[in-house]
Amino acid sequence: MRCNLMEQIIYLSEKELENLDNIKEFRKNASKYYQNHIQGKTIYHKDLGEIKFTKTGRKEVISQTTHNAVLFPKLLEIIETSKYIRTEIPNHNRIDGIIKFHFLENKVKIGKNIQKYEFLIAQDSFGKRFYYIKNVPDSFVRQKVPGAIEDITIITD
Repeated sequence: MRCNLMEQIIYLSEKELENLDNIKEFRKNASKYYQNHIQGKTIYHKDLGEIKFTKTGRKEVISQTTHNAVLFPKLLEIIETSKYIRTEIPNHNRIDGIIKFHFLENKVKIGKNIQKYEFLIAQDSFGKRFYYIKNVPDSFVRQKVPGAIEDITIITD
């Protein structure tokens, strides 16, 4: 799917996953959804190439930013159409073998709200895989990061 990334907004209904108000049930439903519909899949991103979706991505999102799992029903499309932001090299050796983190960004409309999200794609010697999601406020200013291959100072549309 090729499109103008500056105007791309992914639409997601507020009730794609059940039990949004009950965090324990939501975690269970989100985890099951990821396992059944996302885990094991591979997409192609125009700047990064193949990105795999593994159990690690599910665990990271559900354990640390559970509310962002609401993106799971459209996650493949969201990441496939995301804009490349930068690549960072960890400042220490990681026991999981990750040698780079690639940052992507996209906008998602959930209900009436448009929210910007950043997606971390981990790279190890076996390839690239989805790792993490975080919200990015519209006024977020990126600081120069040691080890960053490309630095962006401000997000604008």
